[in-house]
Amino acid sequence: MKLLIGTCAVLFVMVQAVTVAQGEPKTSSAAVSASGETLRVKKAAASDSKSSFMLKKGDPAPKNATKKVDIDVYYETRCPGCLLFLNKTLEPLWNVKANRELFNINMYTYGNGMTVPVVNISDGYKFWHPESTGDGWKNVQICQHGSDECMGNLVQVCAKSLGDPEKHLDLIFCMAGTTIQGYGVEKSTFECMDKVGLDKDKVRECVTSPKGDQLISDTGAETHKLKGRLGTPWVMINGQHAEDKILMNSTLLLGAVCKQSDNAPGVCAPFAAAKDDAPKDQDKKDDAPSDSDPDFTVLGRNLQEESDLLKVSKDQV
Repeated sequence: MKLLIGTCAVLFVMVQAVTVAQGEPKTSSAAVSASGETLRVKKAAASDSKSSFMLKKGDPAPKNATKKVDIDVYYETRCPGCLLFLNKTLEPLWNVKANRELFNINMYTYGNGMTVPVVNISDGYKFWHPESTGDGWKNVQICQHGSDECMGNLVQVCAKSLGDPEKHLDLIFCMAGTTIQGYGVEKSTFECMDKVGLDKDKVRECVTSPKGDQLISDTGAETHKLKGRLGTPWVMINGQHAEDKILMNSTLLLGAVCKQSDNAPGVCAPFAAAKDDAPKDQDKKDDAPSDSDPDFTVLGRNLQEESDLLKVSKDQV
């Protein structure tokens, strides 16, 4: 059974209003799309896994040693599909502390944005935005879901630069939850930084400086290196694209991680047991969850509900 995931799908459009040269207007291609676009996500070609553990010559292999699995998440802060994946799938996986021994989560906060060099920006834009186009500023960021998303993206990459991975992830999950609740980006970021114990002043200093702009530009460059990406959220598990159904269910995501770790002892034991008990022709069966599964949600089934995720409540600004 083929399933659809609600993604912020990649469409190629020409953005002409922002960039202008002296005399003739310029255009810049951007990978952006309409919010809530439903896209059939195709499995990308698997890339090579990262290097395995290196042992010194003559050393015995450590008992029950398991290399952590890389979960790479390419997303943006106001994409409806991203918010649902973060809130309903990734956060529950993260909240079980025993699971964290299995994986590293690497977050790339950029999605379908566009980075435009300041030298290509119009005089009109520079006139209205001197705070982000003056000395030291190399690029202007254009985000799929507008300026609120640009600010949210910046806050998260700047928080990441402070060097506390757990607080960074907790901030991401808190912001996803409060955005779904209708918080404005200023209220969401302020209260979530307080909640997780991040230094708000340091994050603001980064966000409002060329440092933040460079960090988001670098994240964009890393995002564009990924071959085969069709939209957001786009998740790679040890270099292999995660299928639709995996993004919709935290148990399936854990199972995919366990598979990459060769069903490491402990939290992966149930998956190893299920594999041993499976019938020989199991691979011939459609193992997708049924629509009646209460833990399974097909993102994008109701596009109106997804678009409602981006509505800011007047009480939460």
